[in-house]
Amino acid sequence: MIKRKKSTHLNYFFTILTLMLFTLILASTLIFAIGKLNPAINFALVIAYALFAGLISAKVIDKVTHKEKREILAGSLIPLPTTISIIIYLIILNNLKFVDTIGPVWASAAFFICFNIPFLVIFYEHEKHKHHLVGFTIAPLALAVVYLFAYFLTSFIAADIVQPQVIDSFTLAYEVAPVKSYVEGCMKSVAEQAMAKNDDIKSYIDANLDSCINSFSAFEHLSISSEEFSSSVVYGENTATIKLYYPISFTEGNFNYKISDFQITIER
Repeated sequence: MIKRKKSTHLNYFFTILTLMLFTLILASTLIFAIGKLNPAINFALVIAYALFAGLISAKVIDKVTHKEKREILAGSLIPLPTTISIIIYLIILNNLKFVDTIGPVWASAAFFICFNIPFLVIFYEHEKHKHHLVGFTIAPLALAVVYLFAYFLTSFIAADIVQPQVIDSFTLAYEVAPVKSYVEGCMKSVAEQAMAKNDDIKSYIDANLDSCINSFSAFEHLSISSEEFSSSVVYGENTATIKLYYPISFTEGNFNYKISDFQITIER
């Protein structure tokens, strides 16, 4: 059995600070890997590293102290810098919409709890788990404050940094499809009216398409801006292919959609 030397307060807290730094440095690669891998893999890495770092830290603390309550303090303090870093990093990634990551709350809570498992096992005989509940109560409250602070801070930053992503007319996300269908529906309706009146299709579209579109009143939930359009008609043996160049843009969430090319073919 190893005989422990009585530790001074300074020596004990220096050990805690050293272990804090040790845990944070080794976690740096893990922290930056989170968000780049599959969320399930990230979560497994967080748990595995927490158990490993907690075991090393508990073994070291077991060598430098013999006072029971200090083990509880160590288990609560050592993982805090890494846990806070995980929280802030994941919130930044999620708010800036770089990637879809595991939830900051789940990841940080898993790290803190799993880090403390080796402490509970090694110091079970000393503590009988009673005093360890103090650390498990205080530390999550502190982490909750950090989480809220980081969340609101990065939300403000995200509002200035995140720029709408542009999707051109060749990438018809489902938000764009209704607008495209609406314009092409008006093209078809106006072209059929022109044929019914034996009018020139292009001239009739140029004169009446705006009236059908009606300033996109069917899409009141969107802020749509448009420029002047130009049309052309190519006649086949029994068909007419109508092309319309009509620059339209609108914003939905963090995306700025743009579409400009429309085309329909009708029988005549």
